[in-house]
Amino acid sequence: MKITINENQLKQIVFESVKRIIKESLGKINPRICIPKVRGGWTEKKILNYLKNYSSYSGLHSSARFIAEFDDVNEFRSHLFWHGSRYIQSKLKPSITFGRYWDENNGGGGYGDRYWGVSITSHKQTASIFSTGKGVYVHPIILAKNAIVKDTPEYTDSCEICEDVLIGLYTEGVDAVRLGSRSEDEVVVINPRAICNCDDAFEYFQYYGMDMNSIKEPTDEQLQAILDACKEYVEAYKTKPQKPLKPSKPSRFVNIDPYEMLSDEEYNKKLSEYEKELSDYEKKLDAFNHSEEKLAWDERTQALKNLMRHKESVNENFNVTRIRITWLADMGRNKEMIMNNLLRLRKARNVGDEETVNNTVLSALRRYPSYIQFEVIG
Repeated sequence: MKITINENQLKQIVFESVKRIIKESLGKINPRICIPKVRGGWTEKKILNYLKNYSSYSGLHSSARFIAEFDDVNEFRSHLFWHGSRYIQSKLKPSITFGRYWDENNGGGGYGDRYWGVSITSHKQTASIFSTGKGVYVHPIILAKNAIVKDTPEYTDSCEICEDVLIGLYTEGVDAVRLGSRSEDEVVVINPRAICNCDDAFEYFQYYGMDMNSIKEPTDEQLQAILDACKEYVEAYKTKPQKPLKPSKPSRFVNIDPYEMLSDEEYNKKLSEYEKELSDYEKKLDAFNHSEEKLAWDERTQALKNLMRHKESVNENFNVTRIRITWLADMGRNKEMIMNNLLRLRKARNVGDEETVNNTVLSALRRYPSYIQFEVIG
């Protein structure tokens, strides 16, 4: 059956799409803004089509928008979750939307199963075991402030959120469900638009020799710094400032042909023209530096720098350990190569030397006790 759409219907469809995009980019986070109105109720096929078309938010800008809506650190922490994955991921969506080959190798919590939701947990240590392979990437996930989360103590595993259960949850308008197993404190997100993956703030842990104590949760002070930076950034971004065009400086002292012979009068005339252009340029530059557009842009740029600085400082505190070398084997002339390439140390070379290392280097050091022994000092 062929369906025809007249011009007025097409205009209405485009208008609704543009209106939804504008609301999503300027207003408060609405996890259900992209969910379509369905005729005849939800079905498995309709839900699958929605999940294939929409994934989670991701990136620094979206993360700042999600975080800026929280009133205080406690609310921020209650919406901060973690997702463990074998690979670096950006935009998340349920594994049911991918092919079976992808699921067998990457998805399904490491067991090859296909799920209707994205599993997240409030404990970073728990997220670090939600993967297979020799290591895991742990991504910080922000749950939207107004996301609807339903407690489902009758379910203890994400595989129990099957098609029949999912249809009922979509009909109720639920975005995520909290499973009954409190040991993992697992939340299954069935609406990807209710979460944001801070994909540039992930951590990597190698399983071999991994010390669970090295997986640190953020402190209240770190979260407060991030919350303040996000609010500052979003406030500066409200006016959607555009980068103003800086006036161009005259490119030459005197614009003349090097093979052209000029009289003194002609040379002085061109020199005065250049000085006039330079004077006009300096006036334009002064007006540019004091313009509202330039000040708004500088405020937004500084807010972004502050946000990046706080994010990087938190990442450094999350993922580092201070060690001191207590014993070294005799490596002969290969010492520098072994220390640098195998043990991955950059500065420490002798007994008593100290170095700050990340979890990948820490795992490498624990793998080769015949070369090095050390103690953790911080």
